[in-house]
Formats: sequence, structure tokens, C-alpha cells
Amino acid sequence: MNRLTALRRPATLAGAPPVFRSFSPSLSSASAAFLDPAPDAVPAAPSPSASDLNIRPLSCSLRRHHGSNYSRRLRDEMGLVPGVIYGNVSGDGLSFRTPKISVQTDMVRLYNEMRKFPIEGRVYDLTLEEDGSVHRVVPQGLKADPIVDSEVWCCNFLRYFPGRELLVPLAYVNEDECPAMKRGAFIIKQKRHVTVTVEEGVPVPVTIEVDCSGLVLKQTVRRDRLIIPDGVKLGRKVRSDFLVGSLYGRVRDVIE
Repeated sequence: MNRLTALRRPATLAGAPPVFRSFSPSLSSASAAFLDPAPDAVPAAPSPSASDLNIRPLSCSLRRHHGSNYSRRLRDEMGLVPGVIYGNVSGDGLSFRTPKISVQTDMVRLYNEMRKFPIEGRVYDLTLEEDGSVHRVVPQGLKADPIVDSEVWCCNFLRYFPGRELLVPLAYVNEDECPAMKRGAFIIKQKRHVTVTVEEGVPVPVTIEVDCSGLVLKQTVRRDRLIIPDGVKLGRKVRSDFLVGSLYGRVRDVIE
């Protein structure tokens, strides 16, 4: 074995016992000055409650039987409204198929909600009385008696998640700043609702406001007059020329 080969071969192969040395890196004072201790973890912000998001509570119970005769008996004898919880739920950007649940809701409570709010544009936390599970839903397919409005025939519930389209009613504001409306002009409404989507953590709007300031006679009210809150977007089918209505009135009253 020549001398060069012996130098290149490891010590263990040359017959010498292996030598293990502990390595403890030492930091100079200049280097240690730049290494600050790890900051404490910032606690996560608390998630907004249902009331902060304009989500109202509602309760229901499971419906054991089906059919038109049983549904009529529910309404007439028990004061309950038949319905179904349906629709998919979303999580991590995916949509998962979920089975339907047959439920029954108190008619008086449902009617009181109808009197206070446009119920089909609101989000509810629907609690099942049997197991206490909570379903975030939007009422759909509401049917009531055309003469006795306090008698509700059917109310279904669509599962809701942020990003699902909602049908929100329109509300007109700043009418006092419109000279034509102060003299008797009025808006012939072509649309009473608009479709919107709400981002996660943003309160669900009760109404979408329409700005009436500066309108003149025979002027059309379109999409640019809508006041959209932060975190709320118009639906995909709401076009740029979305027509809300037109301002009409007698010219003589407006001129005078």
C-alpha cells in the first residue's frame, strides 16, 4: 500500500479504532445579538358569533311520517309546518352530498319571522330538537295561504355555506335628496330582489340599498345605484345593465 492510498482510506478501514467527537457550536456575542428568542404565539381571533353575522336561531323537530294527508293533519291539528332540509354542504373548497331530513316547524314562530323579515333572504341556525344538531340553512319554497297569510303550508330549508347565492330584497334610501320624488314622483319597480354572495366572516345583509339621490323624471335605476357592502358581491347572473326600475310622475307636479 503506497502512502497516498493510506491517506485517502478512512481510519476504520486502515485498522484504527473510530474516534467520535462531540460538536458544540459556539456563537460569538455579535452573532447571538441578532438571534432573538422566538416570539410568543399570537392567539387566534375569536370567530364571529351567529348574531354578529345576522344569523337568527330557529328550531324544528323530525317528521316521522310523509304524505299529503299527514301534512294536512300537521297544519290543521298540530300547528306545524312540514318541510325538508336539503342541499349539499361545502368544506375545504369541495361540495359534499348530504341526505335530506324531513322536519316540521312551529307555524306561529315561522309566521312571526315572516312578519319581521323577508324570510327567504335570511340565514338561520336550524336546531333539531331530538339530537341538538344545528344546520345553517336558508328558507326556500315557502308556501302560504293567499287569503290567510298566517297559515303557512310548507317551508323547506336549503343548507347554506359562505359563497352560496342569496336572494336579498332591495330597499330605497335617500329619497329626500330626490326633488322629483319629493314632489310626488315614484319608482315603478322592475326588480324587488337581487342575488348576492357573502364571504366568510361577513354579516349577511338584510337588504341591499338603492341610492335615489339626484334622480330625475323618467330616469332608469340600474345596477350602478346599488350600495354593495364590503365582503358582498353580486351574483353571477346580475348583468351590468341590471334594471331596478324607472322614475315616473306627472310633469306638472315636478315642475311646480
